[in-house]
Amino acid sequence: MKNFSQKIQKIECLIEIIKRTNLDNVFNPYTSNCNQHDHSSSHIIRENNLRIYLTKQLQLDPKIIWLGRDLGYRGGRRTGIPLTDEVHLKELNSVLNGTKIKKATETAEMKEMTARAIWKLTKSFRNPPFFWNVFPFHPHDKRDSMSNRSHSKTELKATKEILEAILDIYDFEHHFALGRDAAKILDEMKLSPVYVRHPSYGGEPQFNRTIIEETPKAYASF
Repeated sequence: MKNFSQKIQKIECLIEIIKRTNLDNVFNPYTSNCNQHDHSSSHIIRENNLRIYLTKQLQLDPKIIWLGRDLGYRGGRRTGIPLTDEVHLKELNSVLNGTKIKKATETAEMKEMTARAIWKLTKSFRNPPFFWNVFPFHPHDKRDSMSNRSHSKTELKATKEILEAILDIYDFEHHFALGRDAAKILDEMKLSPVYVRHPSYGGEPQFNRTIIEETPKAYASF
């Protein structure tokens, strides 16, 4: 891959931007520890998980991105990896050819319904799609840190450079938007995304159907 070392430097710059992000009622899993589920080094493990993930994906040169909305409190908030819960870390390490992405929390593993649907299809890919979110943090209600809410326009604007950096580092050819929020952002960026019904709240059958129908046959064996 051309300019690999330069892209590694861009990944490090991206991680620093992510770590500098501090917003009200938003959990940054790469700088903060949860007082209910984490230990003192949890945020460091998640930062390293993200670094391993971004670097290994760069080596694999992914051509497909699956873009969700935000990190969920049962998934990426705990693991540091978008669209991935702790139950599927073993599978993640396997499809990334032996990486050592680790469990960061000290409480029992949590399952996330979105991650289950994601990984049910991911195992059919020759190389995994690249997972990311429009808003790569966990926004929550003011009075309940263990809740999920949609990011605001202000929060999205404050973090737009992160998504722009991801799209600059990787050479994606196929953009799959998981839900209307992701589709709107990719449309605005003139990337002609494939809209995919989000698998939560009864959307899994349509999610499966669209991914199977719209994924080029060269990338997966459904």
